[in-house]
Amino acid sequence: MKGESTEALLPNMVATSLAKLPIPKLMRWGASDVHFVRPVHTVTLLLGDKVIPATILGIQSDRVIRGHRFMGEPEFTIDDADQYPEILRERGKVIADYEERKAKI
Repeated sequence: MKGESTEALLPNMVATSLAKLPIPKLMRWGASDVHFVRPVHTVTLLLGDKVIPATILGIQSDRVIRGHRFMGEPEFTIDDADQYPEILRERGKVIADYEERKAKI
């Protein structure tokens, strides 16, 4: 029996995982019906260098990511998922890795 592709499974896995987060208080921003702990501005869903099309929390996935709102570039694109930690650190001035962030503090 052949299973489904990762590309087909990933959007639902992400949406289900987000819905199951133990967030005690969900909020809604603006006119949207989407509820989450904080406003979501972008959704980047990449598998290697391929954008996985999906609508997560009311936002269409693409290559755009955002950096720190004061220190980093406001928006930039990413070509490959493997670049995420480095490009977010260099251009966005955000440390994605929990252990690396913890060590700096």
